[in-house]
Amino acid sequence: MKEKTKICAYCRVSTKDKEQLNSLENQKRYFLREFGTSDNCELVRLYADVGRSGTSLQRPDFDRMIIDAGIDKTRLNGDLYHIVAPSKFRRILVKNTSRFARNVSSDMLIKTLSANNVSIDFVDTGLSTERAGDLLTLQLLQADPLPS
Repeated sequence: MKEKTKICAYCRVSTKDKEQLNSLENQKRYFLREFGTSDNCELVRLYADVGRSGTSLQRPDFDRMIIDAGIDKTRLNGDLYHIVAPSKFRRILVKNTSRFARNVSSDMLIKTLSANNVSIDFVDTGLSTERAGDLLTLQLLQADPLPS
């Protein structure tokens, strides 16, 4: 029997208003429904942040997920964050590209995750950090918009 791929999912909403909280619950239900009982993967954990902007990499459950991915983002190792342990999962699933991060500094985090054998899959676009051809598109989608 083939070993299941260990995955986690990250959900986020930027405010605590009712519509946003419904969105958060919808994100969680989606991942539990689609991946909670999969034959191919094991959903290790759902991480979720409420009232946190995607432009900040300082989010409590996001930070927990990065620690569980074996990364210490308070320390640098050259042009990457410091890898301190093997990851508890192989893939991070995010329903929408803007839910992960909308910040240019997320590029270093994505590279560090990849160096620790963790890929990020974005459900809305079908893009994955596992595929080199998707990385440029992801960098453009996650950059802060220019002021108007």
